[in-house]
Amino acid sequence: RSIEVVKKDKPIIVSMGDYAASGGYMISCNANKIFAQPNTLTGSIGVFLIVPEISEFMDEKLGITFDTVKTSAHADFPSITRPFNDFEKQLLQASVDSTYYKFKKMVAEGRKLTMEQVEAIAQGRIWTGLKAKEIGLVDELGGIDEAIAEAVSMTGLKEYSIVEYPQQEEIFWENFIFSMSEQTETKILAGQLGILYPHYQAVKDLIDAPVMQMRLPYDIVIK
Repeated sequence: RSIEVVKKDKPIIVSMGDYAASGGYMISCNANKIFAQPNTLTGSIGVFLIVPEISEFMDEKLGITFDTVKTSAHADFPSITRPFNDFEKQLLQASVDSTYYKFKKMVAEGRKLTMEQVEAIAQGRIWTGLKAKEIGLVDELGGIDEAIAEAVSMTGLKEYSIVEYPQQEEIFWENFIFSMSEQTETKILAGQLGILYPHYQAVKDLIDAPVMQMRLPYDIVIK
């Protein structure tokens, strides 16, 4: 919505770096022009939902059980202390399907594609920038310099300046101390967990994130 409003007054040019997948692609797809590097990972047009259910773990590992008093069958929905019944699973799936449809519709409108064309390249598939250009998800191969040059060309500017966001904060020592404290805590925890630390961090990120997510459900490491 915000991009649509801004586009009425000025062109929106997107420059993709290493990643611009799923939610990153969603906010990019309605731009006037999209630049990506040949090895950019983009696309991942898909939606997934994670709701942890901890009753069995709490009972078997900690001896804690849950008893709930409610006024209707679904008053505590969604709950992490009991399994979902079939009706509740259908509600969650309907929510995922609706969000996925809206995602595809945004891509179709932004990239001037049919819904069938989008579905053929969606379903969570990940594309390199090179392939994304072939299938119409990006317009040109290039980086931030090419994107800026395109913005200048489209607006017809003769003189311009570049402002970078987010702007660097000036409170150096406060940021330095906070960063050192965070790094120390992370190092201690990583040392205690060893090879399990990356898995802990992945689970923590998922728990801290919203229930409905548009992101890569896994990490890609290119060596």
